[in-house]
Amino acid sequence: MLNKKQLRKQYEDRKPPMGVYLFACNRSGERYIGCSKDLEHTKTTLFFRLSCGALASYPSLQNQYNEFGPSIFIFTILEQLPYSQEMEDYTDDLYVLAKLHREENPGSKEIHV
Repeated sequence: MLNKKQLRKQYEDRKPPMGVYLFACNRSGERYIGCSKDLEHTKTTLFFRLSCGALASYPSLQNQYNEFGPSIFIFTILEQLPYSQEMEDYTDDLYVLAKLHREENPGSKEIHV
């Protein structure tokens, strides 16, 4: 059985999928592109915050969620960034990658969660 120290180490050593994602509303056509060091966590957080009414920084999305529910939203991974042994911080690379995807998708907006 693992103790707390071992469990913490195991958690810290995990490598969740990171990259660029698209969050879109099928009803309005609004598209948001963001980046994350943990894509699954970001997806869960987005839908949770919408369900609680806590995405006030994106009022259009929040209003549509309140009116129509989660079924009108999609979360799509556009590109995953692979891990490299030489790098410890991927923040700058993720932001550059997200910016490139926004440039390739005119009309998309930036999103931070």
